[in-house]
This record gives sequence, C-alpha cells and structure tokens, in this order.
Amino acid sequence: MKNLIILSSIFIFIAACNRNNPNQKTGDQEHAHVSDIAHQITLFSEESEFFVEYPGLIINTEAEFAVHLTRLDNYKPYTNGTVRVILEHPGGQTVEGSVSEADVPGIFRVSLIPEMPGECTIIFELAGEKITEKVVYHHGWVARDELDPEPAEEHEDHEDHEGGIRFTKEQAWKSDFAVTRLSPTPFTRIIKAGGEILAMPGEKHFIHARTSGIVQYSKNDLVAGGEVYRGEEMMTIQGQDLARENIAVDYAEAETRFMQSSSEYQRRLKLFGENAISERQFIETRSSYITDSIQYYNLRQSYKSGGMKIISPIAGHIHELKVSQGEFLSTGQLIATVSSDRRLLLRADVPQQYFHRIHDIVTCNFRTSYHKDVWDVKDLDGKLLAIGSSVAENNQYLPVYFEAQNNGQLLEGAFAEFFLKTSPLENCIVIPVEAVLEEQGKHYVYVQATGEMFRKQEIIPADLDGFGYLIESGLSAGDRVVTQGSMLLKTASMSTALPGDSHQH
Repeated sequence: MKNLIILSSIFIFIAACNRNNPNQKTGDQEHAHVSDIAHQITLFSEESEFFVEYPGLIINTEAEFAVHLTRLDNYKPYTNGTVRVILEHPGGQTVEGSVSEADVPGIFRVSLIPEMPGECTIIFELAGEKITEKVVYHHGWVARDELDPEPAEEHEDHEDHEGGIRFTKEQAWKSDFAVTRLSPTPFTRIIKAGGEILAMPGEKHFIHARTSGIVQYSKNDLVAGGEVYRGEEMMTIQGQDLARENIAVDYAEAETRFMQSSSEYQRRLKLFGENAISERQFIETRSSYITDSIQYYNLRQSYKSGGMKIISPIAGHIHELKVSQGEFLSTGQLIATVSSDRRLLLRADVPQQYFHRIHDIVTCNFRTSYHKDVWDVKDLDGKLLAIGSSVAENNQYLPVYFEAQNNGQLLEGAFAEFFLKTSPLENCIVIPVEAVLEEQGKHYVYVQATGEMFRKQEIIPADLDGFGYLIESGLSAGDRVVTQGSMLLKTASMSTALPGDSHQH
C-alpha cells in the first residue's frame, strides 16, 4: 500500500510538470505561452509603410502594438498624427485603441484589451499630417488563455527569414535610406560610345590681327580661361618704332587722305552745282572721298593711343590665347579664340558594328570623364542634330551629333561616355544604378523581406542607360528594392554586432 501511494504521487508530479512545461510536446504539436509569442507584420499603403510588433493576443489581457510608421517618398518617420488599432471579429464586434502622439519619432504605441477569442481582422489607421492611411491584416488571433494554441498557418509574421540582414527602422530613419517598389516601366536599348564635347558653330569666335605690330595687353589677367564681356578691350597692336607696317603711320596717312578728299569733295560739289566742272570729274572726286572715308573710319573705330584695339566680339571666356605680351604680329594672324559655351556640340563616336542600328538613335544620356553624374540631353534642352553616314579617313567610327544647353558643368573639349537611346521596350524591370553593388564580377541588390529584414539578391543586368539597369533575371514586379543606402546594409551584414541592438522598443 505504501508503494502504491508513492507511485501515485510520482504520477501526479509528472502530470503537473507536463501541464506547466510550455515546451512539452503533445503528439507533433509544440505549445508555447501565447504572451511569449512576438508577432511582426509589415503592411503598405500607397504612401506609407506600417511595421507592427505586438505580443500574442489573449482575451481580457492588455496588449501593446508598436506601430512603426514610415513615409515611402523619403523613408523618414511620421512624427505627428493619431494612430488607431481596431480588432474586428467575424460577427462585427470590434475593440480598439488609439494614441495621438508618437512615443519616439516614428513609433506609436497603442494599447487595447481583446474581448473575444478566435480569428479577427486587425485594422491600422493613421490620421494627420495632411494624410489619412488605412491598412488591414486579415490573420489576427485572440487566444482564450496562455495555453490556447494559435492556428499553425504560414502568414507574413511567421515567415522564416534565416540568413537575412536586420536593419532597424531607427537606423534607416537616421540615414540616407530608401526602398522602392518595382513596377514595369519602359526602357530604351542603349548603344554605348565614347566621344567629345565641342563648341557649337557660332558659339566660338576667332580673333585675327587686322594690322601688323607689337602686342600690348590691356589687362594684366589676360589668360586662357579668363572671362571677357562683349566689347571689352583685350589688347592693342602698336607700331612703336617699326619702320614699316606701323599702325600709327597708317592711321596718320589715312587721316590725311581723308581730310584732303573731304576738302576736295566739298570744293568740287560746289563747282558741280554751278556747272563749272563735268559730271565725270565730280564722280571721280566723290569716289575717292568715299574710299578714303571708309579706310579712315575703319581704322578710327579701333585706333587708340597709337595702336589698334582688339576687342571681344561676344561675352564668354578665352578658349585659347595665341600671342604673348610684346610679340610681333602679322596681318591676319590668329590672336585668340573666344567661346560663349552657352550651347555645346556633343559628338558620339559609334563603332561600325552598330551601323545597322545607328538610324534608330533618337536621343542620349552622357557622362563626362571628370564627373560622376549622368545627364539626359533632353533635360539640357538638347536634341539630335545629325547621324554620320560615312567614316572619315583614318577614323573607324561613325559620328552622331547632338546639341545641348551648357548647365555650367560641361567643359568644352572634354571626353565623354555616351549612352545612345534607340526605340524603347515596354514592361521592363529597371532599377537605379545606385541600388546595385558588385562583388567578384557579380551584381546584387538588397530586397526588403519584412519591415526590418533584408536579403541579398543576385541579379543579371541586361543593359544600362547610365541611370538604371535593365534586369534580365533576379527581380520581379512588386519586389521592394533598397535604392539608397545599400552600402549600409553591406556593412551591417559584415558586422559582428547585432544591428538591431539600438532598437528602441
């Protein structure tokens, strides 16, 4: 009898332990306390991301929802507004909680007490900051007690993201970070080519010497690259002690001839009016007067203090300066080149292998050799000018010419890389260049799996237009790709510390 009592006590003890052991298996089902279960769900509206963390829901037990709210346009947190959380059961019964200010910027903590067990829909609403948002989660569950198991269903909050990279909302909000949802978009096939930025005809002026003489600079800072305005005096050409081709002597002689011709013309004009001379004599005098006048006034408008002024015909900068202070010039010699650079000529040198596609070119993007930015010709008020139909001697390329407005960052004479656009393709997956990282010759991006979990995804690009990659495989419409801040995730993936340690929950 004593042994029977002892055995009964042991069985009772074991049964009690089984009831209190949350990890004890019954059949194939493993149970845990509902209050110990941490749910994470991520929902999206057109303008906002709702990342919500909450414990397992138990009837008549207060539960707190940590609602992380992010603007999708700039990936920054909402700081104001009213957030409501509503539990709605199939019969129409509801219970809700709300809060009108964030616990910390971006995180709103809403508490409520479930009143009915079973399945429910969880509704999240945001009102404020000139916006009203609403998202719905259809797989909520309220337990009767801590031992009441949840349905074993594979919803978003139960997904396994092993091997992912955790990057908290607080980390994202404090950095330059952005996630973009991919949607089909047009993409234009590209022909890549090298080329050069040139001056447009009419935008560059060549200044030549109108007489022989010695150069004297009119300003001390006259150098190539310097700015000049229209009509500005750049230098003078002086005769000084030259025995021949002396501008001072030429001017004095022209002035003398003009004075003599003017006097003779006035005298004979009076005589011709009195019929004292023939018409032929008057015409000869008038012709000499006109010729001497032209020569004199032509010199006079540029003559100054014993020399001929050289002025800039346009506003711009000195592209080339061909003469030095004190140098002797001959008539017609090139002195300087002045360029306005307001509009530029872009020449793309296309390899002959693309001859069959060259007439499909409609516009282009380009990047200079000294700058990382890519420009679209259309954004610079530019257009296609001409497509070469032949190859120049000692040149293996076909020229394609565009014109564009200078935005102040384009340098005449610089080399450039061109992305020549042909006919567009429809319904393509395209991602920005900034989103793509390269590792050992392979390309990859980071895709958002849940609110704070990202996975590394290898992609195969098919083409590049300078701004974005056309994706051949690896991504689909609807994927949310990190388009800004990829290096932060790469750093987080290599860190030995948990990137989520700073989570303010």
